[in-house]
Amino acid sequence: MSNYMPQLQFLQSKFGEARRTGNAVEASRYASEIMVFMKEHNISPIKNALLPMSQAPVFISFFLGLRAMAKVPVESMKYGGIGWATDLTIPDPYYVLPVIACGTLYIVLKIGAESGVKLENMKMVGYFLRALPIIAFPFCMNFPSAVLYYWCTTNFCTLAFVSILKLQPVRQYFKLPTQQPVDPKFLLPKKSFVAGIKEAYEDQKILAAVEDRRRIDEIRFQKYGTGPIPRTYSYDPTKP
Repeated sequence: MSNYMPQLQFLQSKFGEARRTGNAVEASRYASEIMVFMKEHNISPIKNALLPMSQAPVFISFFLGLRAMAKVPVESMKYGGIGWATDLTIPDPYYVLPVIACGTLYIVLKIGAESGVKLENMKMVGYFLRALPIIAFPFCMNFPSAVLYYWCTTNFCTLAFVSILKLQPVRQYFKLPTQQPVDPKFLLPKKSFVAGIKEAYEDQKILAAVEDRRRIDEIRFQKYGTGPIPRTYSYDPTKP
């Protein structure tokens, strides 16, 4: 996916320029090119979001379950911890687990950002992801130790999994594509994060409208090709 993002964003930028200048012909052409490009390379925003979305219910279920067990509290959880946090029903009194959880979260997000494509207009997203662990710390410092143990374990497993997938023999065995350098002609000028979000939202609305019109045209073409020939008149039949 990351290998195709520079060219896709370049086409979207050209589409946005044509739309803003009122060039309907160029806008329609670039919209068609974007749709063809996404179909050829099997790019779908919904498909790319399915895996993270499928993991969210699992994490939330464990989080809510462990927090509820700590709130009861389950008697065995009062003595089931290790090290300095033996009581899993209360927050870590030394704040070690919150620091580890936020630190490993930062590393996970940093590795994920480095493994993706590096574009100028994606820097603000990187800044936000790096600030996310700092923002999360005041909230997670009051979580029960059981929740933080689970969170830390999940982050360490993610780090191990990502580190293994970065090994070249592993990538060759599973036939995973390697990150290609970005072609300079596809580099876009720097743009603010908010402006980029607004422009992407507007472009997506127009692309959806273009796709709907194309689908309607295909339905009409099939209807006229298989149905009876419509009757035509050399005069206006609505007028006497």
